[in-house]
Amino acid sequence: MLVTAGPLLAILLLGLALRVLSTAGRSPGVATSLLITIAVFFVLLGSYVIAYMRNVQLFATRTRLGRRDYLGRRKTWPAHDLAEVRFQKIDWGGGSVPRRAYLFIGRDHRLLMRIEPNFWRDEDVRRLAGTIGVPVREEPTQKLKDFAAEFPDGVPRWIPRSRAQLWVFTLLLVGSILLVTVLIGIFGRVI
Repeated sequence: MLVTAGPLLAILLLGLALRVLSTAGRSPGVATSLLITIAVFFVLLGSYVIAYMRNVQLFATRTRLGRRDYLGRRKTWPAHDLAEVRFQKIDWGGGSVPRRAYLFIGRDHRLLMRIEPNFWRDEDVRRLAGTIGVPVREEPTQKLKDFAAEFPDGVPRWIPRSRAQLWVFTLLLVGSILLVTVLIGIFGRVI
């Protein structure tokens, strides 16, 4: 369903942008606010990328395992709490390609952390697991529903877990974009 809604959302956002740009000549305030909004968006995006590249780190010693996030916050666990590291693809649904993840699983079968292999190589994660002395397992692709059942904390809260939640999420997203488009159309004539 998101595959169908994605192009619709892109068309709605393009129409909204064209509407704002078409009124920019009549109203210099709209052009200025549009320029400021775009600039702030790119500054925030650049800040996130720079912070991610500089701060994110995995570390392990014989006694501790930890991760530092993009804000520099550290979270550590005793190394003896880690039972295994699992390399597994997760099918997030919605027509997307299953994505590989590195799952650090505790002795109580709780997910300690899930990292995406964007900036981490298999060899680095294997070496980290070897430092602690835990096995690394390759597992077959798992559907989101099964992954959420096995590790409830491993799936972000905003991701729909059922078809009904997916419908509600998509309808709310499309409805809110339509509402914003209509409101700009109405109030754009007033300005």
